[in-house]
Amino acid sequence: MSVQLMMIMIMMRTASLVLCLLLLLLVSSCMNIEHTVGGGPAGTVRIEERASWLAWGLIPIHRVDSDDLAGSATSYRISSGFSFFDLLLNLPITVKTIRVEK
Repeated sequence: MSVQLMMIMIMMRTASLVLCLLLLLLVSSCMNIEHTVGGGPAGTVRIEERASWLAWGLIPIHRVDSDDLAGSATSYRISSGFSFFDLLLNLPITVKTIRVEK
């Protein structure tokens, strides 16, 4: 086997590995976490805010406190997760949507 052919094979393997790693970084899984407090939401009030961080979650830009969103409600549901819009913004900053239903 010639040296040129071996170099081409090594470059193709490296390119394949880099492509796989990029796809893993760009294609985030959909994640949603729900917590029900009390009997759950009794009405139709829905409040939504986005929390955001720089450097893949290391530096907070905007924090969301779900207790502040719930206010004085005693029965509500908190959902946090990534929407499609959040995933589009996920390269420069990390964005997560927090929803409170009362």
